[in-house]
Amino acid sequence: MFGGFCRGLFGYGLGGSYPFFMFFMMMALVLVLIIGIYFILKRPEFKPNKDDVLEILNKKLANGEISEEEYFRKKK
Repeated sequence: MFGGFCRGLFGYGLGGSYPFFMFFMMMALVLVLIIGIYFILKRPEFKPNKDDVLEILNKKLANGEISEEEYFRKKK
């Protein structure tokens, strides 16, 4: 019934536009992957600097939470 109408619009490679659609989808996928990798690599990571670590150790030693031996071992 609709054989001639549908075949002209949707059959045989979407009317000749299928390769362009496939290329567009591949480029979109590559772009999404690049953006994803960028955000994964550029995410902020918590890296305490040495002064913060020493301050925490000093507080723990002052509060008696750790011994002097443990303090000097961890300070290295």
